[in-house]
Amino acid sequence: MASQGWRPLRASRLYKVACAIGLAIGLIAVLFLCVGRGAPALSASTDAGADRASARAERGEIGPTWTSTQPVYAEIGRDPYVWSITEHGVTVTFYVGSVSSDAWFTFTPRISSSLGNVYVPTPYFFDLEGSYKIDDSQVSLGALGIQIELAYDPARLSEVDQGTLQFFHRAPTRWVPQGGDVDLAASTVTTHTRRTESFAVGGDPIKKRLYLSLVMRE
Repeated sequence: MASQGWRPLRASRLYKVACAIGLAIGLIAVLFLCVGRGAPALSASTDAGADRASARAERGEIGPTWTSTQPVYAEIGRDPYVWSITEHGVTVTFYVGSVSSDAWFTFTPRISSSLGNVYVPTPYFFDLEGSYKIDDSQVSLGALGIQIELAYDPARLSEVDQGTLQFFHRAPTRWVPQGGDVDLAASTVTTHTRRTESFAVGGDPIKKRLYLSLVMRE
């Protein structure tokens, strides 16, 4: 008789425990759902330039094409030197006297932006800066300056007339055309300059032509 009276009591207790566990699991699931909906989206960067680049990409504009935005460094002396930045398709040629003493140069890819006027920007924006090792002052290039050659991807320039590509230099308030030589067969654009700091490559928009059929009647 004792065993017959004990079994219903155990079943009742198990039922209550199961209900409590189920209720707890349900509350936890609801809590996670609410947190997931209310949590803000995480961002890998808080940089304003990255936000602008993301916005341009959503609008279908030309985005960055660099393999990386990490800076690249080189030590340059008075002797001629060809600095091949292979990961970015850029070659900088230094001549005799381009710098007056040993200096550090830094190449940093940047996010593309508007060039103003009627020019169409390409994904190729970058900084090229130099500082002398002796006192960390900014490099002033010699009379021969330097040559910058950039290899571009024609597939990324669907809105630009490649024959009009040229370099631009950043002035205090605007981008200034600097010219350049385009090799359409090699897909390169080259310029000689005595400037450093911010550069960009851009060109004229592709001209759209409308062809009308002509019907001749005898």
